[in-house]
Amino acid sequence: MQNQCDLVLAEVSEASTGQGIELGWADSYNIPILCVYETGSTPSGSLKAVSDNIREYRNTEDLIELIKDQLSQFEEKT
Repeated sequence: MQNQCDLVLAEVSEASTGQGIELGWADSYNIPILCVYETGSTPSGSLKAVSDNIREYRNTEDLIELIKDQLSQFEEKT
């Protein structure tokens, strides 16, 4: 990963999928990370080391609204 993106969106419902290295790279480049996970799953506790933006969703519609809301907030900050 190079410092060529503004935000990383990670679906983290399943722990230990191997995405941790990519999230670590994004964190090292100070790229904001939005982690989302489905209700009932248990995402890895280590995510807190790379992001303070970890959000739960209930279903597909909820996920879409969550992402829209978070992107709007992100755009307001930049």
